Amino acid sequence: MKPVLTVIGLLLLELVLSVALSVVIARFSIDFNISFFLSSLIVGILVLLFFYRTAIFKQTFISKFNFKAILPYILLTLVTAVLTRIILGKPWAYHLPDNLSGFLFTFGLLVLAPFFEELCYRGLAFEYLLKKNISKVLIVIVTTTIFTLGHFPFSNATIGVLLLSLITSVVYLRERNIWYCIGIHFTYNLLML
Repeated sequence: MKPVLTVIGLLLLELVLSVALSVVIARFSIDFNISFFLSSLIVGILVLLFFYRTAIFKQTFISKFNFKAILPYILLTLVTAVLTRIILGKPWAYHLPDNLSGFLFTFGLLVLAPFFEELCYRGLAFEYLLKKNISKVLIVIVTTTIFTLGHFPFSNATIGVLLLSLITSVVYLRERNIWYCIGIHFTYNLLML
């Protein structure tokens, strides 16, 4: 049980640090988009520095990307995003950002968040807990719960985020390829813009 509590603690620390940085950055009269980008970047770099030299980090990135293998998962993600948008009644009118703030937010949402969140939640957390012989079901429950709760204040698509986390968890367990999870997360975020 100690490894599970360690991972829960680290994932919660990542969430608290992200929120705290966003609040601190926002105090300097920087808008939400820029504070989101900066806090994502800072926390992501800290995660990379903390885990860079570990065997878990190396294990997470050894796989290669195979488009044919990821295609069914991308299609499942597409269906999830479309159903989430229909349920929420979200319009499909997205406009490209026309200022630095909008660009940084979009970059953070499409590049930084998928990369760093999947690295933390699927890559590092999964590898650590799998090496400690923790039940795969428990790993999925713990990481999905924290991932979903972490997005709750920022997303009105909680069901979609929950499904995204379940999809990426199953994909990581089946394929052991973090790049697939990043691609799926990118696709979901792109469709939910």
